[in-house]
Amino acid sequence: EPGMLAKITEACATHGLNILQQINNSRGGVAYNVLDLDATESDSVSNFKDLQQTVTMLDGVLNSRVIFSKLQAGKGFARNVDGDYIC
Repeated sequence: EPGMLAKITEACATHGLNILQQINNSRGGVAYNVLDLDATESDSVSNFKDLQQTVTMLDGVLNSRVIFSKLQAGKGFARNVDGDYIC
């Protein structure tokens, strides 16, 4: 879907998270994005989970995964199933 990168980066900005690096690749009608976000000690896990919910619920997003390193280990997998946020 056109404009998806803009929607994702806007969601990061809205949640106050800076993108350090971004990779985008697509094949046919499916694309994936890998974001490396700048996390400070003041960023909470809930802030990342809020961002994940926002991104997952964007039209055109199938699922998302957050991989925590310094903050907390966790599964971090979520899906948009017919408009319902499942994590």
